[in-house]
Amino acid sequence: MMHWFQRFMYGRYGTDNLNRLLSIMCLILFILSYFTSGLLYPLAVLLMTYTLFRMFSRNTWKRSRENQAYLNIKGKIIAGINPIKTRYRQRKTHRFFKCRSCRTTLRIPKGRGRVVITCPKCGTNFEGKT
Repeated sequence: MMHWFQRFMYGRYGTDNLNRLLSIMCLILFILSYFTSGLLYPLAVLLMTYTLFRMFSRNTWKRSRENQAYLNIKGKIIAGINPIKTRYRQRKTHRFFKCRSCRTTLRIPKGRGRVVITCPKCGTNFEGKT
C-alpha cells in the first residue's frame, strides 16, 4: 500500500508552507461553519479543494512560485512585527525616541533623567527625558 502511494505522489508537488496555512484556514472555517449554521461551509470546501489541487499538482514550478510569493509576504509581515516585539520586551529598561530629522529610532536606557540625544545617523541633537 505504501509503495502505491509513493508511486502515485512521484512527480507531484506535495505539501508546503502555503498548503499548511490553507489547511489551517480550512479547519477554522469548518469549525466556524458549525456555529454559523453552515454559511461558511461552501467556502471551506472550496479552500480544501484548492489545497488538494495544489498538493496533487504536477506543475511543481508554478506551485513553487506560489509558495515563494506567500513566503515573501510572510517575511515582510514578520520583519515589520519583530521590531515591535523587541521594543515591547525592552520597554521596562529603555526609552525609544525618533530622530526629528531622519526618523531613526534611538534606544536610550531609562533612569538617566533629561539627556541630550545625538542621532548617530545624521548628527542631530535633541533633548529627551528617560
